Amino acid sequence: MQQERLLCVIATLLALIFIGTESDAQDGAPQKVRAVRFVVLTAGRDHTCGLTPNGAAYCWGRNDVGQLGIGAADESPHPIPLRVSGSLEFKFITANGNHTCGLTATGVAYCWGENKFGQLGSSSLTPAESPVQVSGNIRFRSLSAGATHTCGIATSGTTYCWGGNWHGQLGIGTMDGEDRYPCCRTSPGRVGGGFSFSSVQSGGIHTCGLIVSGEAYCWGNHKNFGQLGTGDADLRDRPAPVPVFGGHRFVSLSVGIPSCGVLLNGEAYCWGGGDVPELGIKSNLEPFDRPVPISYDLAFEKISSSAFFACGIATGGHLYCWGHNRHGQIGNGSTENVSFPQRISKELKFRLVAAGGNEFSGHACGISTDGRALCWGDNRWGQLGNGSTAQATRPTLVASKTGGEIYAQRQAGR
Repeated sequence: MQQERLLCVIATLLALIFIGTESDAQDGAPQKVRAVRFVVLTAGRDHTCGLTPNGAAYCWGRNDVGQLGIGAADESPHPIPLRVSGSLEFKFITANGNHTCGLTATGVAYCWGENKFGQLGSSSLTPAESPVQVSGNIRFRSLSAGATHTCGIATSGTTYCWGGNWHGQLGIGTMDGEDRYPCCRTSPGRVGGGFSFSSVQSGGIHTCGLIVSGEAYCWGNHKNFGQLGTGDADLRDRPAPVPVFGGHRFVSLSVGIPSCGVLLNGEAYCWGGGDVPELGIKSNLEPFDRPVPISYDLAFEKISSSAFFACGIATGGHLYCWGHNRHGQIGNGSTENVSFPQRISKELKFRLVAAGGNEFSGHACGISTDGRALCWGDNRWGQLGNGSTAQATRPTLVASKTGGEIYAQRQAGR
């Protein structure tokens, strides 16, 4: 353990040599750093992963159950990007909770990390410190990791889910698992209802999908925060897809607390929430169990929601965040909760944003329009990837890949 901590310190110092002491990237000025270029970012509970243009996967942050996929699990923070083991090339990567999944160009799905709910889909409850293939020989065109489960749409068009199912979050019509694992399904099972989904998004313990016409359907946990958006008084869990109230036709969807959908004209609606005003609406008197509009004359291109906060990219690339802000995950320089969308920078513009965390943590990452990877919020496990474990209330640059490669080489040789 002491040796691991020493190596982590060495790696951090090496990373800082490459990234300097830059911590105020929100001014939008060109930065004199060597930051790795990512084209995809995804945020889990306390870790973050990204893909480079050639499909190489890197992860950073917490690794207690192998969620970084670097071939070993440990209790140390990992504040710089580390290459996922196995030399696989991915076209997409998704993280949530304490696990990560990747999809290759040929549609083969791999997952790694925590597996006590069967969320890796490996036909077991054994965690994986390196990528393991999802069982069933199914080729997928999309994947979405939830906190306790994972879902994906096969190239055939069939939607599958696997993992924890005690709230019906798998959508298979029941709230149980296999005989040997009553809580869980360890391999992909077909979502019921006969729907053909164009996209599916896994949340904490619920799931939502869009059919081809844009209507949203959700399933799983509903009784806690009304997160299925049914708009009725029956706040019970649903083990099969039910329609979201209002019949809105969304072009994109993000599932969390809250869940949010964006219409073709950029109008955004959110639903499902707790005591913190994470819906981004003007009044806390609005109903939380059905979609309510974000009424601030903003046109959104995409929204990413997590546990009790959300961030959205508006027209022109300006990033707005709202909700819980204990860890600085709103990115506005404070730790005060925000009840309405607040622009985090006048100069920075983004083309991608990913929100992560749970009720005890929270961070977000994004890729700017000029290609920089930035993160902000909780950083106790190095999930911001900036070479430190200090909380950041404004966007900070993700560290150089070089430092991560040096650390990985030292770990492999120890």
